Amino acid sequence: MNNSIRWKKSVFFVCVICLFGSQRGRAQDSYSTSFETSVLLSQELLIAQPDSLPVSVVRRPRLLPENLGFFERNLWTENGLFRTMGIASPLTPESRKSELKLRRTMLVAHEVSGFVTLGLMGTTVYYGQRLLNEFNTANYRPLLNTHTKFVDATVATYSLTALLSLLSPPPVIRRDEMSTVSIHRALAWVHVTGMILTPIIASIASKGHGATDMSVLRIHQVSGYITTAAFAASMIVMTF
Repeated sequence: MNNSIRWKKSVFFVCVICLFGSQRGRAQDSYSTSFETSVLLSQELLIAQPDSLPVSVVRRPRLLPENLGFFERNLWTENGLFRTMGIASPLTPESRKSELKLRRTMLVAHEVSGFVTLGLMGTTVYYGQRLLNEFNTANYRPLLNTHTKFVDATVATYSLTALLSLLSPPPVIRRDEMSTVSIHRALAWVHVTGMILTPIIASIASKGHGATDMSVLRIHQVSGYITTAAFAASMIVMTF
């Protein structure tokens, strides 16, 4: 398989993962899991004491936030795919408590996977820089093979990191306000765009027959550094 086809497959896979990842409210999860669980418990108490409460309160407790994202709306609502297929339990306060625990686990895994991705991305950039430094030397081809392997690993872990967030159950409450998660989401637009454009630029730089356009490779280099910096910043704002 030549490098051009490999790049195109990588771009396609990232595009599929990230296409619907720009949901409107997903990044505004400012409440903790413990707080959301207490909200669910209070709703259960309301249901258990219907005689003292208005019918409207008893009949429809809020179990999902109003501003659901694409995946949340199609997977986790009352008629969502996970519930209709039996993967998730029917939408009840009790099932939502279990889903909040699952959400917490998936977001922790999302963070861990993000740091693994950041390490692989940094290593990819390192070998990419060495490629430019040793352009048209005897070390170029071995370095290119190593660089390509780290590219593949980065795309795989990056996609896994995205899926752990996109497929996680929604919170109970979501606030529409500026927070560190808002910055995390804004930076995601930058590194997602970079993950798509950087391999495309590399593919354009390859002319075939082993020839490479050095000027386009420089653009590829800058794109790779910007993508890595944006991804690192998005991890930092959520960690510290």
